[in-house]
Amino acid sequence: MIACAVCMQAQSGAAVSGLHAAVLTLVVVTVVVLAGFGHFVIRVARRQ
Repeated sequence: MIACAVCMQAQSGAAVSGLHAAVLTLVVVTVVVLAGFGHFVIRVARRQ
């Protein structure tokens, strides 16, 4: 098997930069969605 540059821990290159950007984007989206859900739960809890 041949591993990709990311698996072999390459520190530069377009694939590595793209993967880092993708991971950062997914983390940001996850945090925003969880924050929105938390805000919704708090609003519902205070309404009752």
